[in-house]
Amino acid sequence: MSSGEATEAKAHAPAAPPRRGSTASIIGRIFLRLTLGVALSFATLLALIASLSLLAEPSTHSVIRAQSEKARFTVASAQQSSFMLGGFRIFGEDDYDGQCVGQALGPNWALEPQLGVEMTYTILRDGRLLVELRGFEDGRESAILRGVGANGRTVTRSAKYDLVLRDDEACGPLQARRLPIWGPGEIGGEPIFRGDGPTATLLSGSLDMYGRATPYVFDPLSWIGLGGEETRRLLAEDDRSIYPSLSNAFQIPPGSRVSTLLGDADPSLRALRGFVIQEDFAFQVEASTESPEVYFFPPGAGKRPDRVKMSLLSQIGNDPNLQRIFQIIVWFVVVLPIAIELIKPLFSRRGETW
Repeated sequence: MSSGEATEAKAHAPAAPPRRGSTASIIGRIFLRLTLGVALSFATLLALIASLSLLAEPSTHSVIRAQSEKARFTVASAQQSSFMLGGFRIFGEDDYDGQCVGQALGPNWALEPQLGVEMTYTILRDGRLLVELRGFEDGRESAILRGVGANGRTVTRSAKYDLVLRDDEACGPLQARRLPIWGPGEIGGEPIFRGDGPTATLLSGSLDMYGRATPYVFDPLSWIGLGGEETRRLLAEDDRSIYPSLSNAFQIPPGSRVSTLLGDADPSLRALRGFVIQEDFAFQVEASTESPEVYFFPPGAGKRPDRVKMSLLSQIGNDPNLQRIFQIIVWFVVVLPIAIELIKPLFSRRGETW
């Protein structure tokens, strides 16, 4: 056989099967690929967590509805915490101690507590209403009494640092059937059974929590400080649209003490805003708060409270603005690559591969 024939026969000879690696090398390649896959997954997860951590604390709005025998708060707005005094007997004022407000001062008098005064509403065992104002240790006045004098002009009187008002039928009907709550406070109290009867506590209640949508405006120039004033204003404004955070209202255990006094949030956010309506032997409490956390002390739990707080998953899953952002991410990360793969054959020639 000539050399040419040998070369041609060698060219047409069947190719030798590829050599398979040893078992150890195959296991090594599998382990390497698995390690790289796990590392990339963890890197993606860390990047996602890092991006989510850049989100601001969600702005919340909670609504509390309860039947309680006691409620207290620290006055954060004097005007919003004022109420009429008709039907109360006043204690703690030397000039009017033990007298009906209407008899001592006259009709149409109102109480305006000072900022920082602690106010407590309690339903007594006989169904009467007790209002306590705990003032300041330095002797500053706790409240201002405002009324109309004999000449028709507004008259003001200062109240001492401690003041007690008690509902009394002998003083006439109550003018304030709805008493205000405006400041950080608590609803209910620890139920303690004493020789003179049980202490005032919360009988039943529920809490609904809502979130406010995360504000965003797509303006790349604002990222480097070159955006317009209108864009900066929109970025600084709070989006007031809300969405539900809890699928069902949280039922507060009877005998609990609900509080917004704890935590390090801004006191203006921790304020309870609403009112109590006197019923036969309990208050109907209707209040709301912007506190990001609402604490409650179940009966027998001691000094360590439980809390209700909006979770990150709830914010991501329910925030309408964040949902739009994630829709854009899904489009570029999932939908667009799939679409590109589907249209590749339309632009490739026969025998070509991308």
